[in-house]
Amino acid sequence: MENLLLSVGDIDDGLLCDFRAAVNRVRNTAWGVQQYVSRKEVGQDPALVLKIIAGDRVRAAYGLCQTISDDLKRSDLDFQAGSLVALQEAAQKLGADVGIALQNMK
Repeated sequence: MENLLLSVGDIDDGLLCDFRAAVNRVRNTAWGVQQYVSRKEVGQDPALVLKIIAGDRVRAAYGLCQTISDDLKRSDLDFQAGSLVALQEAAQKLGADVGIALQNMK
């Protein structure tokens, strides 16, 4: 797929970066599922795998937040107001939940 995208010629670098990030997330999640099942089969605690996968989600969310922030600053992109409202509500809830998690770490 990546070769197909590259063969087209002038592909936006951001689009290729998104593609690579998506493939990487699929690979990491597949590894996590495999590890989770393997650990359960031999009677080991799968909590470490869940912790690693959760950390991967945090890294992915951080990257998406940075990309979305950049997108919102572009004048050549149009967004639907309803989607932005839903995103803002989710981001506010996430911000509050992150604050609680950080407080619990102390």
